[in-house]
Amino acid sequence: MTAVRIIFELVLLFAAQIALVDLVVIGGYRPDIILIYMIFRCKLVTGYQFVLLGFLIGLTQDLLGGGFIGLNAMSKTLAAFILAKVFAEEIPHGKLKFYLGVTACILVHDFTYNYVFGQNEYMGFFPFLFRRVLPTSFYNLALVMLIGLIPGKKRR
Repeated sequence: MTAVRIIFELVLLFAAQIALVDLVVIGGYRPDIILIYMIFRCKLVTGYQFVLLGFLIGLTQDLLGGGFIGLNAMSKTLAAFILAKVFAEEIPHGKLKFYLGVTACILVHDFTYNYVFGQNEYMGFFPFLFRRVLPTSFYNLALVMLIGLIPGKKRR
């Protein structure tokens, strides 16, 4: 039943990512609601299963969205790997440890995705970091924090 529920939720989120995310673009920075979904659903599966799920989610996003095939798969796999390692036993009850792990996950995901995606224009490491990676990461992290304010029972 959990697999069917995850697939149904992902179908809805892929549709929302394609159709609705353009409405919440701020300064050219788009949130990645699939990544945010992965962060809050990482407790449903554990270890290598979560890494495999991250790969399959990313590959599906690549196939539906076009662009570089394998780029989302690689960045989502790395993000899932970090989440699986940081939250190996369980999702921490302490907010600080949770948000530090999530921040690392989002930064690695956005760095990997933007580094490969922006290879055709060279701007140097620090301009790349401050113009592409950090704004997108802070936007995704802000959305994670807003969703994290919703109590767990209502979030489902």
